[in-house]
Amino acid sequence: MTWAENAISDPSQVENVLQFHRGLRLLKHPHFLLLYVPDDQSKMKLVKPATDPYHRERIMKRIDKEERVLPHYALSHLWGITKTEPHLWTTIGEHVDDENEEPAAPVSMRREKRDTLIALLKKHPDSYWWIDVLCARTDTPLAIMGDIYACCTLCYAMVDCDTSTIREMDRKRKQLVFSVYSTWTLKEYEEAVAVLQKFTECKWWKRVWTWQEAVLPKYVILLSETLTDFHDYNMVDIAYLTSFYQNLLYSTKVPEELAGIEESPAHNHILQEINNSRLHNGYCMYTEGEVNTPMDLLELFESFAVSPRLCMDPVDYVYGVLGIFQFDIPRINDPDQVWQLFLTELENYLADPKRVKISDAYERALASVFTGDQARQCNLLSATNMGQVYQCLIPNSLK
Repeated sequence: MTWAENAISDPSQVENVLQFHRGLRLLKHPHFLLLYVPDDQSKMKLVKPATDPYHRERIMKRIDKEERVLPHYALSHLWGITKTEPHLWTTIGEHVDDENEEPAAPVSMRREKRDTLIALLKKHPDSYWWIDVLCARTDTPLAIMGDIYACCTLCYAMVDCDTSTIREMDRKRKQLVFSVYSTWTLKEYEEAVAVLQKFTECKWWKRVWTWQEAVLPKYVILLSETLTDFHDYNMVDIAYLTSFYQNLLYSTKVPEELAGIEESPAHNHILQEINNSRLHNGYCMYTEGEVNTPMDLLELFESFAVSPRLCMDPVDYVYGVLGIFQFDIPRINDPDQVWQLFLTELENYLADPKRVKISDAYERALASVFTGDQARQCNLLSATNMGQVYQCLIPNSLK
């Protein structure tokens, strides 16, 4: 019996029990599929760990004893398709067999991303992957999406940008880290701000679903969706990216011409949102014995409330953030019903002392705002972005 199998019957053996069992539940889920990439260049295939003892055993043996995550990689990418332009990849069946050992049916993927994806997969022989267009079905519960990303060993995010943008950003980051204090010219500083701004103007950053794909995994590597050269300088760890942003925002190297201004030119709502959200998620997921407070949730909701992220279906303003709360809301098409269910789950969450600690009258009042009349009256159908939805959870005194 492996240490992982033994831990199922004796959870006390595992320090991070909650994270570990989140992954084990996923392995048993009947809708959880993974793409297996063989090490002999043979055809890739979809496997279902819940009903495939061979691959389930292999996965269990590879669970990281320190990180408590599953050994699969996850892929994040911008779909960029429409009803009139589905960008069907009709030859995907030449590369992949489905779980029934038949050639995989055509999937939607823009042509410019296909070679990058195949090359990335081949770079990782004998590996497991979760790729939405291959592994998700119309009946896949949306609630498990958060588990898939939170429990992956690493998420590769294919961003709609030029490789040169990431390379320049990496160069500027190293220049900022290693340059002598107070030696940056205004031009150098503005160039660093500009390359960050250019990167976060990509459409990948503007979608609701990519929020959890950037926040929930412990490790996220960003690369161009058209990348062909997989050297480290052509990719960037999201932790380095947010660190670069924080250094720009608060650095003592800010040119003296900018001293005393009210808001730093480096301020970037997208990166601030990702930084705050990853800090919140890391604190909750990887800090033993800690629980949330209403103040923690307020900081998270304030990040949501300035988010320009968009989605095609209003219900995704809820489903796209469920992973950080681990709420289980069934797939429903009615936006108002979904929102009311979210608030009910949030109310139950706030009432659970094992998950949220409320210390004083101010925090009790804050918790009541999150699920009060103002929140209940929010209309997802009229919202033009994610920020408009979560403004409803912010006390009027803080707006």
